[in-house]
Parts: sequence; C-alpha cells; structure tokens
Amino acid sequence: MLTPLHQALNDPIKQSAVIHLDETMHKRNRETATRWISLLSGSNAVYQTIRYRRNEETAKELLDEQCHAIVITNQCGSYNWLDPTRHQFCSVPFTCSVRGGNL
Repeated sequence: MLTPLHQALNDPIKQSAVIHLDETMHKRNRETATRWISLLSGSNAVYQTIRYRRNEETAKELLDEQCHAIVITNQCGSYNWLDPTRHQFCSVPFTCSVRGGNL
C-alpha cells in the first residue's frame, strides 16, 4: 500500500495512455538482500520506488489491476497478469534475448 504522498505522485502516471516500467537490482551497503529500484514513467510524470521484491504482487501494487494504459516492460514474468492487448515488451531486452545475448 502506497502512502498518500506516494499515491499522489503515482496517480498521474496511472492516468497516462502509455506507461514504461523498468527495474534494476540494487544492493545496499553490505546487505545480503537484493532490492529492486522500479521506475515508472508516464506522459507527464516519473515515479521511482525501492522494493524488496520483483514479483507479480509488487507489479500489481505499482500499476493497479484497473490500469488501462499500454504498459511497456521487459519480459519479466511479474507482468504476465497484464492483458496482452495492452502489454508491450521493451525492444532492447527483447532483441538481446532473441539474439541469445545479454544487455
């Protein structure tokens, strides 16, 4: 659950026609747990958050199941719940996976 301030920052993104969402691993100091920095960008706003998980539950918290935007992500299974008619893959990770290489 997002705090009211975070919700106010995240709402304009959810109202965008297209949302780009990407994550990157983040290790803090000497912690063994991996954190994930999620970056959501819409037409008029960008929202960044740090989470302990990169899973379907986290994706649903960030996007809401009622989100009707076209969502562009990598091929992470966390987004398999999205309607395929409004879920697009980012071309860079997709192209690398087709070629069998890494970014």
